[in-house]
Amino acid sequence: MTELTPQMRSLALPIYQQLQQGISFAESLRAGHIDSLLIEQVTIAANHGDLVTCLAQIANFLQMRLHYRQRLQQLLLYPVILLLFLFLLIIGLRCSVITELQDVTQQGIMPVDILFIGLSITLIITVITSISYWHYLRHRSALQRAQTLCHLPLIGKLWRNYYHYMLVFDLAILVQNGLTFAQICSVLSQQRYHSVLSEMILAGKQCLDHGDNVNAFIKQTALLPLELLLFINQGCSYQELGIALHFLADVQFKKLQQALNRTIIWLQPLLFLLIAMMIIAVYMSVLLPVYQMMEGF
Repeated sequence: MTELTPQMRSLALPIYQQLQQGISFAESLRAGHIDSLLIEQVTIAANHGDLVTCLAQIANFLQMRLHYRQRLQQLLLYPVILLLFLFLLIIGLRCSVITELQDVTQQGIMPVDILFIGLSITLIITVITSISYWHYLRHRSALQRAQTLCHLPLIGKLWRNYYHYMLVFDLAILVQNGLTFAQICSVLSQQRYHSVLSEMILAGKQCLDHGDNVNAFIKQTALLPLELLLFINQGCSYQELGIALHFLADVQFKKLQQALNRTIIWLQPLLFLLIAMMIIAVYMSVLLPVYQMMEGF
């Protein structure tokens, strides 16, 4: 613990204290505020798979997430600062230049007032919508929450790639260790916390009990890749299916990286386009009263 940085020590200390109390490694990770899907992978690997391999895979995933988070922060820093200064510029114009123009032109509402009111209303609506949506997701089950995120506009595909990788990796661990579908259902139903995988498997079991086809269930849910149908329909053994699922998990990991790259590539130009439109609107809101005043002379 002494070799860790202060930030890492604050995360590792609660986990270490839980382990000293005899709590399992997977359960102690909850004290460190680790993602529930990652904890589920550790739980499955500890009980039914290779924990060392699983932890190495999780480490790769966390390194990738940290890399893209830092890259995203670097790309968004400059546009966000520009947006902030532009908003302050609009306030400054309204309090100084526009006030003088308003006295000269004898106009009640200036174009910059409309721009400022429009931006304020847009910001308020965005904040209220975000808070309401976050509150809505909190009261959904893990499966419903995941399916909702996968159908979001613009970033829904990114969430689908994320869940495709995480869930296929979990299934690979279980299947490669020889667990049948009934045993997987039994194992996941005994978990203390309900997860996306456990709720999805139990939902699939209910569909099969009602006579539905597994192909229809996989196509219906957005949380599993359609490539999974190729391996299931081949009728291979559980060991072969586990190897195939591990291969599919690696493919989904690469797809997730590609999706993150595409998102970052179009995000910054989109923000700069928004800034350019706002700059044009600010110039027009200032110049229009000036032109109207010049026409009066």
